[in-house]
Amino acid sequence: MNYKLSLPLVLITLLADGVICFIDVPRRLALMPAHSDVSVATRRAKRATLAASTRFRDITKAVGTLLVPPPPPAPSSAVEGAELFRVLGVPPTAEYDEVQRAVELLKAKYQDDKKKQLQIDVTKDKIAELRLRQRMRGTLAVSSEVAYLDRQARLEAKRQFQRVLLEARPKWMRRIPRMWLPPWRVNSLPNAMDRKWGQVHIRMAGSYYLGCSLLAILVPGSLGALKYAAPFIFLNHLAQRGRQPVARGPGGFAGEIRETVYSDYLWSAAILAAHFIVGALLAEIVVQLLPLLRPMQTRFLVTTASLALADVLWQPTSRR
Repeated sequence: MNYKLSLPLVLITLLADGVICFIDVPRRLALMPAHSDVSVATRRAKRATLAASTRFRDITKAVGTLLVPPPPPAPSSAVEGAELFRVLGVPPTAEYDEVQRAVELLKAKYQDDKKKQLQIDVTKDKIAELRLRQRMRGTLAVSSEVAYLDRQARLEAKRQFQRVLLEARPKWMRRIPRMWLPPWRVNSLPNAMDRKWGQVHIRMAGSYYLGCSLLAILVPGSLGALKYAAPFIFLNHLAQRGRQPVARGPGGFAGEIRETVYSDYLWSAAILAAHFIVGALLAEIVVQLLPLLRPMQTRFLVTTASLALADVLWQPTSRR
C-alpha cells in the first residue's frame, strides 16, 4: 500500500468531516432544547401542580366545614371582673359585706396614700356596677329570698307599666271593658239594687226575644214589621240597662221624664250592629241545617237571638 497517498487522503477526509459537523451544529442546537429551558419548564410545571393541590385542599376543607361545622371554641375560664377583686384581695364570689370589710381594711392600711385610697374607691364602685349588671342579666347567684323579691319587683314593674298603658288609652277605649257585664257578673255587683235590676233586665230581654220569636213562628205575615221593630226594642232596652226605673204616680203613670243619654244610645247601636252582623252570618249557616222553618223565619230567629244576647252581655250606660 502506498502510505504516502493514504495519509493526505485521511487528513482531507477528517477535515471535511469537521467542516460538515461545524456547519450542522446550529441546526442541531435549534432542534435540541437548551438545558436552562428544560429547567424553567420543569419548575413551572411543579409550581402549577403545587397550586392545584393547594386549591383542591382548600376546597375540600371548605366543603368539610359546610357539611360538618367546626367544634365550638373552648369556654373561657376567665372570671368577669377578676382583676377588680384581686385589687381588694377578695375572691370573685365575695358578698357585699366581704367587699366592704376589705375596703375598710385597705383604707386603714393606706391611710396616708391618697392615690391608693382613690384606687380602692374606684375599684369598689366598679364592683358595684359589675354586680348590678349581673343582677340585671340574672347571672348573679343570690339567695332564695332575694330572688323572690326580685321576681316581685319585676311583676310590680310589669303591672305598673300595664296601668300606664291603660291610662294612656283614649277615654272611649277605657270604657269598653267596663261595659262588659254578663249574667254571671251581675250577682257580684256591690249594690243590692244593681243586682236586683240587673236580673230583672236579663229576664226582660229573654221575654222580648221569646215574644218576638213566637210571633214570627205563629204569624209569619208579621215578619215584615218585626224585623224593623225588634232592633229598636232591644236598642231602647239596652240603652236603659243599669238605670233605676222611673217612679210611678198614683194612677200608675210615670211620675217624671227621664233624661236621655245619647252616648248610651250610640254605644248600644254600635254593640247591636256588631252582634247583628255576626248573627246574619250564622243565620246563613243555620238556614241550611234547619229546613223545618221558612228561611226568612230562621234568619229572623237567629239575628234576633244575637240582639238579645247583646242585650244580656253588655251595659253601655255611663251611670253604672
